Amino acid sequence: NIIEDKESKAMRALGVSPLSMLEMTIARGLFALGISLIMVLISTTLLLGTQINYGLLIIGIFFSIALPILSGYVIGGVADSQLKAIAILKFYFLVYLTLPIITIFIPQKSHLFFYWLPNYWMWRTFEQLFIGDLGGPGFWLSGLITLSSSLLLVVITFPFLRKQLKLR
Repeated sequence: NIIEDKESKAMRALGVSPLSMLEMTIARGLFALGISLIMVLISTTLLLGTQINYGLLIIGIFFSIALPILSGYVIGGVADSQLKAIAILKFYFLVYLTLPIITIFIPQKSHLFFYWLPNYWMWRTFEQLFIGDLGGPGFWLSGLITLSSSLLLVVITFPFLRKQLKLR
């Protein structure tokens, strides 16, 4: 949506509107959260039925919400066309998804190299939910680390993104 807004010059209109970057972030974040909840709940129901704690699943999604917001704004802030966004997205998600998944094959004591990655903690949160206790921090601590580290990254990148998107 950000790329489309840039290409259609709607971002310029948003830049002179009373809409702030924070308001736009909240609006887009709530939209993304709604779509994510629907998709995750439907797919989980189809795959697992009643074998999962859906309350914890929803809480896990809330813990993780800053990561897709950050991803969308980074890709939208850097790319100026749909084609460039797709190229960035392919590389971004290769790294974003691969790093946590390879921890399955790495001894637990070596996981400390991944502790700085919010997506590692998101992986751990859902790993605890879907697989069960595999040692280390549990669902709640992993979820809180995901939320706090990803919000920290959003706060750090917020000024850059506001400048890139030319919003106040």
